[in-house]
Amino acid sequence: MRYAKTTSVTVEKSQIQIQQVLKKYGADQFMYAWADETVMIGFRIDGYPVQIQIPMPEKPQEQRQAMRVLLLLIKAKLEWIETGLSTVAAEFMAQLMLPNGQSMAQWALPHLESGKMPRSLPALPEPKEKVDE
Repeated sequence: MRYAKTTSVTVEKSQIQIQQVLKKYGADQFMYAWADETVMIGFRIDGYPVQIQIPMPEKPQEQRQAMRVLLLLIKAKLEWIETGLSTVAAEFMAQLMLPNGQSMAQWALPHLESGKMPRSLPALPEPKEKVDE
């Protein structure tokens, strides 16, 4: 069963809870925006500006579910950071905002998709080339 598939918690209540969780873990700025089919949560924590954008489903039930999953994701990342086992920069790397207004993901994905990245993990051997028979 998918998480929060049958939740009755409204999108607005989830948004408020996200804001409360962020504040609890030290965020000193927060914003919420909804345009077309996208929801954006922005916040600053430990000096890092973070922006999370998610596509918003059409159906109200799926919207409620999406916001509950977003709350779960943010809570889990912040709790992991709180343990000292990770950092804000590491956990929110893809959503960190760069000075040019792009997120790290928007900047990095074209480089990753270019095919110029390593083909395997450093500790593993390179994959064998396929030979046409």
